Amino acid sequence: MSEQDKYRRDTRNEEQFIKDIQESTEIERKILEKFIKILEQKSSGGKFVIISSGCDNSGRWLPVNQISTRADYRINGKLLEIKFSRPFSKVFHWKVSQIESYIRQNASLLFVNGYDLVKPKYIYLHVIELIALTRKYPKVLYWEKETYEIPANDFDWKDFY
Repeated sequence: MSEQDKYRRDTRNEEQFIKDIQESTEIERKILEKFIKILEQKSSGGKFVIISSGCDNSGRWLPVNQISTRADYRINGKLLEIKFSRPFSKVFHWKVSQIESYIRQNASLLFVNGYDLVKPKYIYLHVIELIALTRKYPKVLYWEKETYEIPANDFDWKDFY
């Protein structure tokens, strides 16, 4: 196994890693569908064109040479990355390399916190807010990866239901 594969899998075995990819991809697809409904309500029924943009949004396991940190989707031409946490996390960790990639791509980030709860919350961060995040929060090692450590209390969470 390559060093990159070890990095991606953390402490998970191959079977668990593949299961997690499939499950996460399905959750992100559901989040996207709900977010589009929120956008449609805000725009009085406006239409949104969604194009898969990341390396793969099917949930299939991909070898290292086929993965990237490209944002997941384009909505009406604008790049969007989707992230989530199942419980409501009071502190969350985003990989430095991913955030820097989203900034280079001029991508926004949709984060749903407490996805498994009855009333999850979300934030939508534009690239300017991602840039500010890189200057405000410390870099720490988490799961042996360089991440930004971010307290949830620093954000104005919106209802995601």
